[in-house]
Amino acid sequence: MKIIKPKKLNKGDTIGIVASSLPVLPLFRENYEKGKKLIEEMGFKIKEGKTIGKVRWWAAGTPKEVAEDINNMFADKSVRAIMAQTGGYSAISVLEYLDYQLITNNPKPFIGMSDMTAYHLAIFTKTGMVGFHMDDVLNFNKQFFLKFLTKSEAPGIIKPLSEWEEWKKGKSKWHLLGGILEHSRILSGTQYFPRLE
Repeated sequence: MKIIKPKKLNKGDTIGIVASSLPVLPLFRENYEKGKKLIEEMGFKIKEGKTIGKVRWWAAGTPKEVAEDINNMFADKSVRAIMAQTGGYSAISVLEYLDYQLITNNPKPFIGMSDMTAYHLAIFTKTGMVGFHMDDVLNFNKQFFLKFLTKSEAPGIIKPLSEWEEWKKGKSKWHLLGGILEHSRILSGTQYFPRLE
């Protein structure tokens, strides 16, 4: 598989924000607005997707509506990166409606954590494009964002945010796949999980 690495971001670039799973709930609206402000203070522009402000029970629209919003962000040449406003539970229902050829033809950083794992695995499997399992708009780390998305050189050693345990010494060689194990388990054996060979 050919690995696709999106281009780095520059100040002045536009970041598209989508509600890829949960809607922007009133309870979290203040944190969402703070996250947007921080992105703008770093020198980036923002374009909100149609799913921002949309509520359909525990999702920000039907699976087709969410996929359409994400597809539109990939198709939009003015948008240089896409960021999830937060995680949620409904990502897995959206995967079949994503346009993977469109994504392959328009690679750009796709950023988010939590159940964004499902998106990252599916997009990597179908297109070879790496994703960024890191911040979302509600939980934002400026240092990590700038280090991983605005530099072209490798980030080097990353200090852990918490204590790590070493269960077994050794070395391995393959692609590093991060995310939530629950989504890796759910997608394992499906067309959306990379073949480990």
